[in-house]
Amino acid sequence: MQYHRQVSSPPLLERWPNADERSLLRSSFARLIPQSDQAVVEFYDQLFAHHPDVRPLFPADLTDLHEKFMMMLAWFIEYLDRPDEAAVEAQKLGQRHRHYGAAAGHYGPVGGVLLGVLTQHAGLNEAEVAAWGNLYGLICELMLAGATGNS
Repeated sequence: MQYHRQVSSPPLLERWPNADERSLLRSSFARLIPQSDQAVVEFYDQLFAHHPDVRPLFPADLTDLHEKFMMMLAWFIEYLDRPDEAAVEAQKLGQRHRHYGAAAGHYGPVGGVLLGVLTQHAGLNEAEVAAWGNLYGLICELMLAGATGNS
């Protein structure tokens, strides 16, 4: 599965997940939780197998990142009803990722792997894949704005 971030147009709030999409995101995240350990391991395995160029950006021991991975997904869900706060936090996250060495070209491959793992472990349907893809794209835009200082 490949994720392609659209170079966008309408303002963030016009593209933020609507009530139905937020419901899809929450219910699919709830389905992921019981399988989260397997999903996280598979996420990093697939990311490094398909995109070995990103491996040097990560520590040798991924144990701490396993917990952070689920915390980040929970963060996405928690901020669904607060897009203005999400924007600020995502920009800060982008600044931190810039210091880790993340570049704009890394976001698409990560999104593709993420959507694939979510689809497999949470059993996403087409509408849920679209909702996660939209949310991920918006978060990426905000992170990149924070990383480049264009917030």
